[in-house]
Amino acid sequence: MGPELMIDLHTHILYGLDDGARSLEESIEMCRMAYQDGVRTVVATPHTLDGLYRNDRATILARVHELNETLVECGILKARPGGGDTQSAYGNLQSAISDLFSVHSELRTPNSELQGSQSAIENQSAKEFRNPGMKFSDSQSAIRNPKSAIENQSAKEFRNPGMKFSDSQSAIRNPKSAIKNQSAKEFRNPGMKFSDSQSTIEGFPSFQSAICNLQSAMSFQVLPGADVSFSSDIVRLFEKGEVTTLNDKGRCIMFEFPSQGIPYRAEEILFQLMAKGIIPIISHPERNLEIARRPERYYEMIRRGCLGQVTAMSLTGGFGSGIKRIAEKLLANRLIHIISSDAHSVDGRPPVLSPAVRAAGKILGMEEAWRMVTEYPQALLEGRRPSLPDPVSP
Repeated sequence: MGPELMIDLHTHILYGLDDGARSLEESIEMCRMAYQDGVRTVVATPHTLDGLYRNDRATILARVHELNETLVECGILKARPGGGDTQSAYGNLQSAISDLFSVHSELRTPNSELQGSQSAIENQSAKEFRNPGMKFSDSQSAIRNPKSAIENQSAKEFRNPGMKFSDSQSAIRNPKSAIKNQSAKEFRNPGMKFSDSQSTIEGFPSFQSAICNLQSAMSFQVLPGADVSFSSDIVRLFEKGEVTTLNDKGRCIMFEFPSQGIPYRAEEILFQLMAKGIIPIISHPERNLEIARRPERYYEMIRRGCLGQVTAMSLTGGFGSGIKRIAEKLLANRLIHIISSDAHSVDGRPPVLSPAVRAAGKILGMEEAWRMVTEYPQALLEGRRPSLPDPVSP
């Protein structure tokens, strides 16, 4: 998973629900900005249960549905031809296909039959490379430029010699299933025969990953969530179903402490929630005065199973040098696990993550920084606890 597939776990992108987006037009423009930055999943987390904004689950789900429907109508959910992110995904797929043909032992045939997969494709008598409803007279060109080949397709078939998909979209989404369901159980390219295509694909994770990345790079989605004001009543409200969880999975709750400090008995309440299977996520701890002055309580929460989410602009200096230093220290001590924009508008606090990822990369290395906007938030959206490094006592 790379920079073109980021997840923004904390945004105020739903218009009219809180102090975030002021209109549907601004919500749409915020989605455009996120997409252009490489974000492919945005979680809408309006303020809730704070005495000012109620925003119950039904309201949030309805607004998320409305925004997604509007994005479809506007074309935001479709891939943009020529976009750099899509080009990267196609390039990765092309590379994986090349490896699949030239490296994996199950794909090799005698040199007399196959002098390299590209040569086999060039010399095959049918000379067809089909993507949805399209026939290419020059297979070599199609292989060299799969992006152009796919983007210019118009019907709904994806063909390789010996295999036909009646629904190319589902085949791309689930290549193992599509191959498994072929009656001949063979995946053929000119001059090649796979005795067991499914095991071949399973044994070649880069190919699966490239297909998944390609499909993901061409999509955009808004998911439900909430920025829940922490209170002593939160356990009872959760049990009554009045707390909106991330992706509506009932597993992860994003909490916001008062900016001045951590509430009394907060640890006890958080641990009660964890005993019920909840994964608490503490939003923007770097902007909490008590955590800044005495981070020991916060460290203990993280050590016991909570996660921390930093605001992107805190890492880039948007809230001042003091908060930037606190954010960097929490990050270095592994007390932060998620980078999110906490976007409220297109200008003051926009839905942009990549500058903060680069800033985090200077402290933790880019591989770990990307995990904070891809792997870790993805696990939470699926209701799973990600595998995280141990925190360091401040």
